[in-house]
Amino acid sequence: MTRCSACGLAIDATDNANGVGHPMCRGRPPPGGAQWCPLCAVAVDDTKQAWKTHLTTECYNNPRRNGPEIEFDTAPEIKSEKQVRP
Repeated sequence: MTRCSACGLAIDATDNANGVGHPMCRGRPPPGGAQWCPLCAVAVDDTKQAWKTHLTTECYNNPRRNGPEIEFDTAPEIKSEKQVRP
């Protein structure tokens, strides 16, 4: 992996060398003081708080944006391989 020469997001080095783009490429670097979100390609201020807010509430491609999606009714039962001896 390497940085895309157009936008700076991660891209396969071979694709980048061959001039093959990637679906999240904006074709330009992010605005000053920001970074592209690797999940949704939106410009996010490069601060810890801005990233936390973006990833937890705003990023439409983050599947954990509103907390983990757990379906308790369909979760498989976990069985331990260790047996407890009396």
